[in-house]
Amino acid sequence: MSKPRRASTDTSREVGVMMTGVLATGGRLATVETFISTRGGSTLTPSFRGSITREGPHSALARSRGTRPLLGMKVSFTPKEYARLLELAHLGLWVAGARPDDPATMPERYAAISQKATTWRKQHEHEILQEFSDLLAIPNLASDKPNIERNATAIRALCEKRGLTTQLLTLEGAPPIVVADLTASEAKRTIAVYAHYDGQPVDATKWKSDPWKPVMRDSAGNDVDWKKPKAIDPEWRLYARSAGDDKAPIIGMLAALDALRASELKPSVNLRFVFEGEEEAGSPHLARYLEKYPKELRPDAWILCDGPVHQSRRAELFFGARGTFDLELTVYGPIKGLHDGHYGNWVPNPIVRLTHLLDSMRDEDGRILIKGFYDNVKSPTAAELAAIAKIPGVQADLRREFQIAARLLFRRT
Repeated sequence: MSKPRRASTDTSREVGVMMTGVLATGGRLATVETFISTRGGSTLTPSFRGSITREGPHSALARSRGTRPLLGMKVSFTPKEYARLLELAHLGLWVAGARPDDPATMPERYAAISQKATTWRKQHEHEILQEFSDLLAIPNLASDKPNIERNATAIRALCEKRGLTTQLLTLEGAPPIVVADLTASEAKRTIAVYAHYDGQPVDATKWKSDPWKPVMRDSAGNDVDWKKPKAIDPEWRLYARSAGDDKAPIIGMLAALDALRASELKPSVNLRFVFEGEEEAGSPHLARYLEKYPKELRPDAWILCDGPVHQSRRAELFFGARGTFDLELTVYGPIKGLHDGHYGNWVPNPIVRLTHLLDSMRDEDGRILIKGFYDNVKSPTAAELAAIAKIPGVQADLRREFQIAARLLFRRT
């Protein structure tokens, strides 16, 4: 097994690869988790914050299909259509530079397609990187309206360059959503591929280089002029804001289209590329977009290109996108601060009450204890469990890298 890539603890930096390696499409979830977050501190004095709820983009996309966000999307395909979908996804990952599986375990057809894609990618590395670098040079904070619109215009031009039919979906006060279509003759189904072009806020003072001027570096961190060498070292990384999350998949999937055509392969389903501009801001307008544009944003299935490369560096196709939500919870205590030596254990302590409340929601193994939470969750099948068991084990390597001990379990008696 390849060693996992070292994860940077500097959240102000993003390391670029050509495409994220996790693709998600609608289907049954093997496992379900939830995140409940609280904001701000708790004190012995009363405080109040307005309560809010917010769904992540994956939840909203799932809900737009008429299903519960945690259950994914229920879609059926013929074996031929399904094989074709996997073929496209696999080709895209190979164009993106993902490392191959053991050739002995790959179907002969996919091995041949992957080899063609790899050959094409090596022959066009500089062109792909140039498009990638140009896109990364455009600032992309969701609240920066002029530059967000520049991003949308640039992405639309990249799609039209490849003969895709494009449109900009708009809402008052919201970044536009870029939609690009590639229709297939006699196709009856449409597969939508999602990515977002906005990025996290950036503090340029914490960067080694300008976040909007992409810089290639080797594995030792030295700057490299990638335009001069004939071949690109696969261990080089392009540093810029959103180089990993989430402009990489946009360039990766467009390169995949180029490789598809170079291999004279045609999709048997309609392909729709959907690029959102405020995912990092929480997608506050996505639900309204889904309501206003049901024709454009309700395909037969979604492929979500917004996830990490597996630590083993092997290509991964992940079935099911986990939905998330957050909330602000106010816990009340006495009207003023009190001395714990005088009133401790008698006056209700908001911190203690909140601790017990959160502890009541999940056990030490991460299983949610809220009544009814799992009522509509289907248990994994034997085939799914077998597939999970084959995932390369990386826990030991990650514990060493992050310097954390094996998890200790404290069980109630």
